[in-house]
Amino acid sequence: MRKLVEDSSGFPECVGYLDGTDIMLRYGLSYYGENYFNRKKQYALNMQGICDHERRFTYVAGGYPASVGDATVFNGTAFFK
Repeated sequence: MRKLVEDSSGFPECVGYLDGTDIMLRYGLSYYGENYFNRKKQYALNMQGICDHERRFTYVAGGYPASVGDATVFNGTAFFK
């Protein structure tokens, strides 16, 4: 599969496509709610996923507050470690 991703992306050693998004919450949390307030002025959780060449998720990580940056979330994933 790695070769298929590498061929479709044009990047040597590429194993997938990574992106992050915010999962919006209807209400803020009562405990440390300000940590879940994002730049769009909404309460949310940060989620990141990795897809293969056929746009299928091969890895998903979530649960971080939306105020945490994407690089920090990625550094805390099992995929990074």
